[in-house]
Amino acid sequence: MDEIKIIWKFIDSDQHKISPAIVLAVKILLLTGVRSGELRMAEWDELVSINGHHMT
Repeated sequence: MDEIKIIWKFIDSDQHKISPAIVLAVKILLLTGVRSGELRMAEWDELVSINGHHMT
């Protein structure tokens, strides 16, 4: 868990030049534990928002 906190704080800081899209992707990976390939290949209809509605 300490490593996750370190990564999260770093990507929330101004100490990097990581694009906002990559920052969001890393956060999704950290929160869900999904494999990066599964996230990259996911279809929009597979994504569901917190309230249960499809994101599209």
